[in-house]
Amino acid sequence: VLEEARGLLGALEAPSGETLALVAEIEGSVAEDRGAVELAAERYELQLRALEGLGRGAPLGEAADALRGLGDLARRRGACGEALAFYERASRAVEGAPDALRYRHEAQLAYRRSLCHAREGRGEEAREELARCLDLL
Repeated sequence: VLEEARGLLGALEAPSGETLALVAEIEGSVAEDRGAVELAAERYELQLRALEGLGRGAPLGEAADALRGLGDLARRRGACGEALAFYERASRAVEGAPDALRYRHEAQLAYRRSLCHAREGRGEEAREELARCLDLL
């Protein structure tokens, strides 16, 4: 799928920001799955820049996906403070979105926050975030 997406992107004379963001997201996910953390972060940042270039025309929730991906990479490196900051930005990115979209993102972010808190030995905060995740679901 990634190679097909790259081929399609290369065939376009002037790819849209949305197309660039989608391909960058796919590349980031593949790199993350392969353990190429730096490449994954680079791709998620490219996705975010492409979406920011679209302004209000960006698909709802896509910026939150990129920010969540960057947070996940930071969390896996053990940088929980950095991860929590990305998760907070992701949460702000879906403010005002329809409930179903916002709740889906917020549930995912609550789960990830619980992982950070648990990793840092903050069990009560981890439990609170897990309870929030369940409430949102």
